[in-house]
Amino acid sequence: MSKSSKALVGMDVHKESPCLFAEEITDPKGKIRKRYPQRLVMTPFEKLATLDNVHQFLRRGVTLESLRRQAARMSVMERNALWLRLAELRSRLLRRARSAG
Repeated sequence: MSKSSKALVGMDVHKESPCLFAEEITDPKGKIRKRYPQRLVMTPFEKLATLDNVHQFLRRGVTLESLRRQAARMSVMERNALWLRLAELRSRLLRRARSAG
């Protein structure tokens, strides 16, 4: 599997980058407020693993276990390089989508 293919299936999610995930709370006036509780601080991979329908976001043949093994094999530098490649691929995809629309 090429590096760009790995990036597209999410092989680049690393354990070292915790993110804040929000929970939405509706106040009595109906306004939605976002809170960022400690229990929702997790890495992108940990968040992916919590989703009920996680398999619909993975390419055919890719499992959570294969992602765990891949992440364990990669150095921090390799993961960072892959992360940058994924960002580049995403922006290219968004540019294509904008120009097609």
